[in-house]
Amino acid sequence: MEDLLWQKRLRPHGIRVNRLTPLRDWSESRVVRVEGTLRGKPAVHYLKWSRRGGASESAIYKLAAQHAGFPASKAAFLMVDGEEWLLLDRAEGALLADIVRADAPDAYLTAARRIARFHMQATAVGWTAQLSGLGTLKGRIESLPISVLEDLRRMMVEGKCSGVNPSLLMQVETASAQLWPAFIKAYRCYPDSLIHGDCHYGNLFLTPEGGICLIDWASASVAPGLMDLAALVDVSQRMRVHIAPEPDVLSAYFGELSPSEREAYGKPERAWAVCRSLRAFLELEWFATIREDYGQRVQRELTLLHAFLHL
Repeated sequence: MEDLLWQKRLRPHGIRVNRLTPLRDWSESRVVRVEGTLRGKPAVHYLKWSRRGGASESAIYKLAAQHAGFPASKAAFLMVDGEEWLLLDRAEGALLADIVRADAPDAYLTAARRIARFHMQATAVGWTAQLSGLGTLKGRIESLPISVLEDLRRMMVEGKCSGVNPSLLMQVETASAQLWPAFIKAYRCYPDSLIHGDCHYGNLFLTPEGGICLIDWASASVAPGLMDLAALVDVSQRMRVHIAPEPDVLSAYFGELSPSEREAYGKPERAWAVCRSLRAFLELEWFATIREDYGQRVQRELTLLHAFLHL
């Protein structure tokens, strides 16, 4: 990254650059921390470019610019060599990951309640309707298990998923063939909202005003809001972060929903099993797309699927 060029590009935005630090340098996504001054005062910004999900994320930030209550930081758009980059303000609030490091697992209960309020607000204010170009999960749920499991079996033959138990894969294939139709039927009744899609403790800030601020919107879609809670719990468990008991987090989320939305979900434990299973299939789909050896992670997702499909 050429610092002098970025200094020139950011000067029209009132930013004088002192230091650029690459945080992510993937073929699909790049993120750079920008430390400097904004109109003479110390400031931190972030530059982000995404190949996949870039259009969706741009749509999110354009909507956020029109609505003061939208839970995202402010953004500007830069065209650099024909590529659109986002220039993001630092998010407001306390990062959930930092709160957890301070040994405050009950912060997850607070986060769950605020995430539920965001989902209801997105529907009530009309944000979901204004983002009609986003993908929807309900249109993909029927074919997802078959395509994902076929890809995984092919990768195992190619030696791309070392450490995966073939017997476990076979059990998940059998269970999903028998039980997934009932999961589809239940899932299609759940209330849709705008979801962040990657709502984990490193992307979620709790604001002093009692709300949330979310960063990294590349996985945003239209889906039942419970999918965001599934992501929050799933990533924390995978990273062995100490959180409040899972039933308590689920109860905190459902306690904030309207009566009609709670009724649409039916039994919370059943809805949780459905959404956690779909989350696991989406993770497996990502591994298959990247086509790198995520054997232990694949084994984990298959183990989760085996458990939740039989609930």
